[in-house]
Amino acid sequence: MRSVLAALLLLPGLAVAAMPCEGEGDPFVAAPGFGAATPLPTPAALALARQGDGVLVLQGDREPIRLADSAACARGLDDPDCVTHRLVAVFDAPRGYLVQRQHYEHADFLWVDRAHGAMESLADQPRFSPELRWMISVSASDYMALNGIEVFDLSRDGLVRAWQHLPRGAPERFTFFTFWRWTGEEEAMLCAWRGAPPAMTGPEPVMLRRGEFGWRVEPLP
Repeated sequence: MRSVLAALLLLPGLAVAAMPCEGEGDPFVAAPGFGAATPLPTPAALALARQGDGVLVLQGDREPIRLADSAACARGLDDPDCVTHRLVAVFDAPRGYLVQRQHYEHADFLWVDRAHGAMESLADQPRFSPELRWMISVSASDYMALNGIEVFDLSRDGLVRAWQHLPRGAPERFTFFTFWRWTGEEEAMLCAWRGAPPAMTGPEPVMLRRGEFGWRVEPLP
C-alpha cells in the first residue's frame, strides 16, 4: 500500500492529501475527464461536425460519417425505441470522436475512428493511458447499461477490445467498479464496491493491471 500511495502522490495535479477513491460517493455518477487525452476546443470540434434533421455528420479522413437517430424518434423523443446521438468531444490524439447515444432509460457512448469510420460501443466515457496505447471504459450499472470494465488497444491501426470483465455476483468479491486514475501505462487504480443498493459498501481501491497473462483486477499490494 505504501509504495502505491507514494506513486500516486507524484502524479501531476494530484493533491498531496488525496487518498485513493476519496470522494467517490456514488458509483453510478461518472467523474469527468478522459485520462491523458485532451479534446479539441469547442470551436475546432464544432467545425468537424454538423447536426440536423435527426442526423449527426462527422468529418472523416476518407468520407463523411453519418449517425442517424432511430426512426422511432419521429414519434417523439420519449418513444421507448428512440435513440439519439450527440457529439461530446473530438480528439486529435488518438484521432476520434466521442458520441453519446441517448436511449429511453439510459445513455452510452460510441467511439468513432476518424481515419476509417469504424465504431465501438462504450458503456461509459473513455479514459486514455499516459502514452495513449490503451483506452478503458469502466461502467457501474444496476439496470440497463453494461456493468463492468472494458480495455481497448489503440496500437493496432484502430480500436480493438483487448479485455472485458463483467461482475456476475457471488462468489466474486466486488459488484461495481469506477475509474480513479491511471498510475502507469498498463495499470490504473479503480474504486470497487461490494453488494448492491441499498446495502452497498465501499469504495475500496483496487488495481487494474496488465501482466504476463493479460489484464486483471488485483488488490493493492
